[in-house]
Amino acid sequence: MNFDISPILFKVHQLNQGQRSIYSSYHVLKGNKTMQTIQDLHLFNLKPFFGLLPFITRSEVEESIKKNSEKNIIQTDEHNVISLTDKGALMVEEYWNDHPYFASLNGYSYSQMDIIFWNRCLLLIQSLTSIKNQKKFNPIIQDWKIQAFIKVYLMNQNQSVDSLLHAIYEEIHSFLVRCEPIQASIFVALLTSSNSVGLTLNQVAEREDLTKVEATLIHKATIHQLISELLIHDQNTISILNRLLKDLQKKSELTVSTQKTKSLLENGLSIKDISKKRQLKSATILDHIVELALVDPHFSLKKFMTLEEYLMIQKAIKQSKSHKLKDIKEALPVAVDYFLIRLVLARKDFTNGFI
Repeated sequence: MNFDISPILFKVHQLNQGQRSIYSSYHVLKGNKTMQTIQDLHLFNLKPFFGLLPFITRSEVEESIKKNSEKNIIQTDEHNVISLTDKGALMVEEYWNDHPYFASLNGYSYSQMDIIFWNRCLLLIQSLTSIKNQKKFNPIIQDWKIQAFIKVYLMNQNQSVDSLLHAIYEEIHSFLVRCEPIQASIFVALLTSSNSVGLTLNQVAEREDLTKVEATLIHKATIHQLISELLIHDQNTISILNRLLKDLQKKSELTVSTQKTKSLLENGLSIKDISKKRQLKSATILDHIVELALVDPHFSLKKFMTLEEYLMIQKAIKQSKSHKLKDIKEALPVAVDYFLIRLVLARKDFTNGFI
């Protein structure tokens, strides 16, 4: 087994259209929730990739750049901007075609939720099989919150252990038969029962002759597909697994701090007043407002610009064919600041961005 982040790193960088550095792609994959990263997720349709590889390091990115420059997969221009060569673009295309289930990846929506849900599945199956076979066991999951959840879950069940195990088996089986064999193989190999301890992802990668990154992405794609089906289907359709997910559904895409700023905005406070009240820099409040513009379809820009300014900035974005603030600013009057440009960029996916 080896470790190679190159295909997924360069896929994200390719979607950035050369308008962001390779380290922007690194922040997306690692799940760093900076304002710039959040905005890039929306601008370049990178939400599926957010937080998929929280364990990657900057040194691994640098190693990948060095190795793939030598292989003519990527090239660097006179401004130190990295882009894929034709050979690199073909590598990324083939990698994605070889893994069609990656289309199920949804890091922005399911980041963290996927880990908790999967750990609950692991511990539930281990607990039920051990109870059935009357065996003492050391919980495979050490997180006390997961342990407490499963304990309460089992105490509230009115079904027998045998019927619960049968129901879980049927639900998982009916899902896995619709997945690719490699997805099912990894899913099952990771499970722990009263009789056998599941493999680690590293061990699975070794067994299946995959890189650690590839095994991680395949498994995440499987879990994301399962979560998606559980959220879409009637809750009684896949009842056992659905209960493991019920309290994990995200209530808001906004950060807690942005929600506080939103409340103050709605109460009529100015940016200056909010900054003073919250003891935050004005630049931080502006970041919150851009975040609101990104995720709230009903957010209005009327407090910040005229319709004429909005249309003028939209036109400049189209003419510049760029999402780089500097490129767009050069096509606009001096009076139009970067904050206004960021707001208009944030509304690009909404039919009525100005409202």
